[in-house]
This record gives sequence, structure tokens and C-alpha cells, in this order.
Amino acid sequence: MKERHIRVDDGLIDADVIIVRGGLPGPRGLRAEAQNHYVVYGTSSVSVFAARDVPFEEIADSLPLACFEHLTLWTAGNIRKAGLALEPAGREPRHYVVNLGMGAAGVQALWGCEHRTWTNSPRPVLPAIDLPADLNTQDDDGLGWTIVTFARDPQQVKVGEQLVAGDRNAQATVRIEAVDPDGQVHFTILLDR
Repeated sequence: MKERHIRVDDGLIDADVIIVRGGLPGPRGLRAEAQNHYVVYGTSSVSVFAARDVPFEEIADSLPLACFEHLTLWTAGNIRKAGLALEPAGREPRHYVVNLGMGAAGVQALWGCEHRTWTNSPRPVLPAIDLPADLNTQDDDGLGWTIVTFARDPQQVKVGEQLVAGDRNAQATVRIEAVDPDGQVHFTILLDR
């Protein structure tokens, strides 16, 4: 298991802070990402982004959220009221994880929180997905990540290669930055506009 970098003294104080996740994941999508986080980091968590210190529209138009046609929005207060913890994870100051605990109850608690959707500008249609990935996820250095065994052809997943990564919610061309011995693949999202 890898240990997540948790930013000390960087909690979300304002209950009105908008928390954003790309896509319309529903319980099934949240559960899948939580399982991937568990495999790598040992906690059932999902990645989200806090729209703090910038207008919401600015964060919606930045990577990785710009890749998604739809965004799901909560407030920090509603997530906390559901008994879930927002943890400042990684070095990207707007990246957080919602710790869902063990089992389906955490997934249901997050999806059951009051939330709304936002429609982003239309995105280009990309060819078939080479590397299934939730483009919301970030490692400690702010890179996207997935697991190499998910790839359509794992032999293509090499440092420097450009592949199409994503899922039904969003796709993007990515550049592979690293492939760890445990199979975690780190990538940079390239803007396809």
C-alpha cells in the first residue's frame, strides 16, 4: 500500500465551499473509484475538487474538470452533515478525497447528500479508450492515475506514450509519465480543445 500525502492544516472551514466531481457518477461509479483507491492507498475514497479562492467557473474550466461534460456539485457542509470526512490529499491545493469508510454506506451517504449538476461546454469526441480511468483521480503530485491491467493493451502503456484515457463520463488524450512496479500508471491530461 502507498501512503497518501495529506496536507496538514488545510481543512475546509467554510461549509459553503463548493465541492466538485467530474461526471454524473452515481453509486456504481463512486463505488468503483473507492475500490481503486483502496487497492492502491488502503482507504475507500473518491477524488473531488474544492472551488475555493477562485470562481466556480474557473475551476470547472480547468483540468481535469474541463474534460467532463457534466459536473456533480456538493457543498462541504452537506458532505460533513452526512458524516463523511473531506481530506486534503496530494500537493494540488484544490484536490481532496472524501473518505467513504468501508462498505456501501459511505457511497450511499455521499450520493444521498444534497447535490446538483452543472453542464460544461461540449467536449470533442475522442476515439476508443485505450486506458480506462476516472479522470477525477489524482496522485500526490497532481497527476492522474489508474491501474495498468485496466488498459485495452497493457503493452502500449509506456512512459512518454500518448493514449486516450477516461470512461463514459469523460475522455482525454494523456501522456504516460510513470508506471510503478505495483501497476499504478501516472499520466498528464493534455487539453483536447
